[in-house]
Amino acid sequence: MDAVLAASLAGAGFCASSLLGLFGTRLTPTLQSWLLAGAAGIILALSFADLLPESIEAAGPKAIACFATAFALMALLEGLPRAHHHHDEDDATRPIGSEGATLLLPFVIGFALHNLAEGFVVAAGAGASAVAVGGIGIGVMVHKIPEGGSLGAVLAGSKTAKAKVVGTAVLLGLVLPVATGLTLVFSSPGEQTVGLMSGAAGGVLCYLGSVHLLPEAKERDGKGAVAVFAVALLGTVTLLLTILAG
Repeated sequence: MDAVLAASLAGAGFCASSLLGLFGTRLTPTLQSWLLAGAAGIILALSFADLLPESIEAAGPKAIACFATAFALMALLEGLPRAHHHHDEDDATRPIGSEGATLLLPFVIGFALHNLAEGFVVAAGAGASAVAVGGIGIGVMVHKIPEGGSLGAVLAGSKTAKAKVVGTAVLLGLVLPVATGLTLVFSSPGEQTVGLMSGAAGGVLCYLGSVHLLPEAKERDGKGAVAVFAVALLGTVTLLLTILAG
């Protein structure tokens, strides 16, 4: 199987699971809260049990610095007057994403960085047999499904317009094959660069999951959101360490 086709398969899996956001307009506030809590659990599990370990393996201690820098940069950007979000009594009914690109754009950037790195990884296996490349593509696709699901949950909880949901899902899904194709045409960015990119993506997603998604979910439905968060966190870590690790 061609590497670009394998990456396209992985991107399609991510895109399909991201389209969960299309159901956002038909969800009750409680279900929206649970979706956001589940997304927070998945994202934090991916950040600490997947992205950070892989980035350290590829780039060493520099990856930790990149992760921390990305997290700190997000915090600094939140402190700017145009990006700062003040919670008040009406915030429990205000959907995430009501400030437009303030929150959704960092999510897109975080997932784009990760998909870009994954595209480089698929391209690195282009010299293997067709069966091996196909296995890589299927493996990455299975790996991308929970990530796309977490993004879809964020979009669903934000009541984002359907056109934006579709556009975001397709754009991020295309990052994988485009990155793979560009890597095959030009030179690979190198394992350390890919590791640093993964570390940065982990830092961005970790910040968004812990500072935005989980608090927002708890405001809407405290006990239920915490329970969903715990199940999603433990379930994703279990998948990462067992099924997806293979």
